[in-house]
Amino acid sequence: ALHAAAALPSPSSALSVSASAAAAASDALDYPLLVGVSRKSFLGAAVGVELPPQERAWATAAACAASVPHADILRVHDVSQMRHVAAVADAIHRGGGAPPASTDNR
Repeated sequence: ALHAAAALPSPSSALSVSASAAAAASDALDYPLLVGVSRKSFLGAAVGVELPPQERAWATAAACAASVPHADILRVHDVSQMRHVAAVADAIHRGGGAPPASTDNR
């Protein structure tokens, strides 16, 4: 199992490490990559917004969209909303191709 933990000096460092780790792990490992950025405080702090976790859905959506090219699994709290965010991001990343097959159209 791959685990990475470090004391990060700033929100921008957390964003940089998250993006770099996702890209490197995606390219180097033969395992599915799970990304869990849902409601994380560093997402809002990176743009100077301090809100309670349940009010950071916009930040989670942005992080999920950015993770789509590398992540195999997204761990989120607001599943119904983020499912659609991930589907749109995936379609954009694939250049507007057909959506992946799904049995759940909520």
